Amino acid sequence: MRRCLVLGRALSESGWSVRFASAPGAEEAVPGLKNLDAAVIALPIASDEAELIRDAIPGGCDLLVVDHYRRDANFESRLRDWTKRILVIDDLADRSHDCDVLVDQTPGRNQDDYRALVPAPCQILAGSDYALLDPRFAARRSGGRRRSGEVKRIVVSLGTTDPGGATALVIDALKELDIDASVDVVVGAASPHRAAVERAVGSLSPPGRVFVDVDDMASLLAGADLVIGGGGVSALERCCLGIPSLLLILAGNQRGNAAELERVGAALVLDEPEWRQPSALVQAIRELAADLVGLSDMSRAAAAVVDGMGVRRVLAFCRPQSDTVMTHAGKGRVQ
Repeated sequence: MRRCLVLGRALSESGWSVRFASAPGAEEAVPGLKNLDAAVIALPIASDEAELIRDAIPGGCDLLVVDHYRRDANFESRLRDWTKRILVIDDLADRSHDCDVLVDQTPGRNQDDYRALVPAPCQILAGSDYALLDPRFAARRSGGRRRSGEVKRIVVSLGTTDPGGATALVIDALKELDIDASVDVVVGAASPHRAAVERAVGSLSPPGRVFVDVDDMASLLAGADLVIGGGGVSALERCCLGIPSLLLILAGNQRGNAAELERVGAALVLDEPEWRQPSALVQAIRELAADLVGLSDMSRAAAAVVDGMGVRRVLAFCRPQSDTVMTHAGKGRVQ
C-alpha cells in the first residue's frame, strides 16, 4: 500500500480531495494512512466493492486509482461510468485492465509488456522512472554521501508485518557473525513477531535498536552502509539513496523487481527457502559485508536505478483535478 499512500499524499498536497477505499485493518497495518487527511471507505471481505464505492460517493470522481493484485478489467469496467479517468498501479503484467493510465515501476519494465493488456489509448508509464517514492528520498539523495564499502551500520527492514518471521532469522545470523557494526531494526507495531524481534535485538552485542512504525524511512536509512530488506518498493527506496542491499524474497510479486536489481548489480538476492537456511543467510551476509569493492560498486549501481522523482512524473498524468478515490484492498503485497 506504500506506493498508493505516496501518490495519495502527493495528490492531496496538489489540491485534490483524496479518499482511500481498503480492506478493514488497513489503518493499523499502514500507520501512514492515519497521518494523511483522507477519509477511508471500508471494503469488508466478500463485499461488492464497486457498489460500496459508488454508494460512498454517489456523484463519482475525477480519478479512480486501483492498486490490487486481484482486480482487473472486470472490476475497473464496472466503475468506468462513475469516474472520469482510471489509473492502475501494477507490477505483474499478468491480467487485462480497463484504464487510461497504467503505472508499473518495476526496473526494466517496458510498455510492450502491457500493450496487449490495456485499451489502445492507455498511457503506459513503465520502469523505475515512475517509481512512487516518498519525496524525502529524492531530498536525501541530493545531499547523500558516497559509500566506501565499509560496513559500520546495518539496517534490517523486512516489512511492517515481518512475513514469515524473517527478521528474527536475520538477527540470529548477525549474532553468529559478530560483525563490528551497529544494527538498527525496523518493525511495525502490528507485527505478530514484534516482541520476539525486540528480545533478539536486545541480545546483540552491543544491543541493537528497534524502530517501530517509522514514518521517515529516508532519514533512518540515509546513514546505512548495508540494508537487509525485502524486494518490493522498499528496495527501490534504498536504490534511490545508493545503499547496497541483501534482498530477501518475501512474496512472489517481488521476484521480478529483485531479479532486475540483481542483474544490474544493485543488490544480492536470496529467495525462499534459501534465506530460511541459517548457513546460507550467514554466508551471504559475511561475504557481502567483507567485500568493500563490491559494496562500493553496488552502491553506484543502485543509485543509477531510480532518481526518486517518479511521483512528480505520474502526477502529470492525473488531471483533471477535483476529487479522487484511491482504492486498495491490501491483498498480496509485501513492501
